[in-house]
Amino acid sequence: MSWDTPEETIDGALFGNPRAIWGGEVITNFVISGEIGNKLFQSQKRNKVFGNPYWMLDLVVAPEFEQDAIHLLGKRKSRKLFQNPTLFNPTLDSAPWAYRPVRGGYLRQPPNHLLLNLEEFPNLPSNMGKVLIDSVVVAWAVAWHSNHGGNEVSLVKDRNLLATGGGPSTVDAIMTALQRAKTCEHNLVGSIFAADAFFPFTDGPEILAQAGCTHGIAPRGGIQIDRRLFCPRTN
Repeated sequence: MSWDTPEETIDGALFGNPRAIWGGEVITNFVISGEIGNKLFQSQKRNKVFGNPYWMLDLVVAPEFEQDAIHLLGKRKSRKLFQNPTLFNPTLDSAPWAYRPVRGGYLRQPPNHLLLNLEEFPNLPSNMGKVLIDSVVVAWAVAWHSNHGGNEVSLVKDRNLLATGGGPSTVDAIMTALQRAKTCEHNLVGSIFAADAFFPFTDGPEILAQAGCTHGIAPRGGIQIDRRLFCPRTN
């Protein structure tokens, strides 16, 4: 997946889990050109796998659409195209509090826009390359902003999301994510993981290491892992 080439970014997003796109939404911070619009419309690779070349996206949001993309993507009557120029340069909400309705009142809490600061990790490897750092950011953002039933774990390789899983325990979440990645035939060797819940024991990281993960990041806590993880695989 590329930070600089929108076409490669779209390919990576669509084929992370192509079965998931029988509906769904795509939001970008770059222009949807005619070429990108065609990628979001149909794919011969998808046709070979599922016998149908057309992506069933319900919503596409971007800062700008070229006319060719509007004409093509608009062929599906139920698909909505939203244009928002502020996506070129998104900013964080400056309000100190966010409010969520609950029965009989509301919940006040800080807004959910925490930024990952790798300087807070005392055991950060010194030889991390840019692709690895980018992959960590993607994995962390997905794990901390997904809703898969708790204990979310995400798997990322070369900046590309491979799978996400959740469950009643971190091990269940890991096994779900690994199964989803396997179903999509992703190679996990050299991948990294992120979790939104701490690991109470070493069983979870050991399973991930055996699957091919080389690095991982998780919150502080746990009986045997009382620190944030960012541990390169040792075997």
